[in-house]
Amino acid sequence: MIKAVIFDMDGVVVNIAPVKRETWKRLGKAIGIEISEEDCIAQSGMTTREVLRSLFSDAPDSKIEEYMSLKRALYRQTQEEFDLPLVGGVDEFIKSLRSNGFKIGLATSSQKVNVEIALSRTGVASLFDAILTAEDIIHGKPDPEVYKKMAGLLNVPPGQCLVFEDSLRGIEAGLGAGMKVCLVETTHKADELTQYSLWRAIPDFTEISAEDIQAMP
Repeated sequence: MIKAVIFDMDGVVVNIAPVKRETWKRLGKAIGIEISEEDCIAQSGMTTREVLRSLFSDAPDSKIEEYMSLKRALYRQTQEEFDLPLVGGVDEFIKSLRSNGFKIGLATSSQKVNVEIALSRTGVASLFDAILTAEDIIHGKPDPEVYKKMAGLLNVPPGQCLVFEDSLRGIEAGLGAGMKVCLVETTHKADELTQYSLWRAIPDFTEISAEDIQAMP
């Protein structure tokens, strides 16, 4: 029986992908490399440090820190220029889950300041019992660390947790933590991911209810 429901943020709670793509594009321009939309999708679920380290494997730590600071500044600037819409029906769905006794967590590889801004602007921060961000983990997704840690915070065994994810790395992290996973089809469609044992796939949260979660085996 599922007792806790855990949400990724980007593409699951908030449709923040356009902001992330534009930020990486601006960062690439500032430091003289091209970062494509395909690159951004492939990086989904990784921490900023992991992305930069993959792009600049030979760079000293001081240069990675410099790029991280620049990326943070560009992200905040870009975030102010874009709307941050909630994924359809997610707020009402979470409220319904809470009223039915489920514990609710947010587990993301995004940086804390960006998460706080997004949740504040969308007004959903209070819906979560616990929130984990990049600063709370050592390894980003697909490592299951963030989901295992969230299960501990919620005091629910991983096998009684359901994860909502949109990225390949996030799906692998949820499954690797021993949790059931539902795909939110904002980044990938279910027919692209037949190699994964997903519980279900939904276009958005208007297509699922608390009762569906209660009926899970």
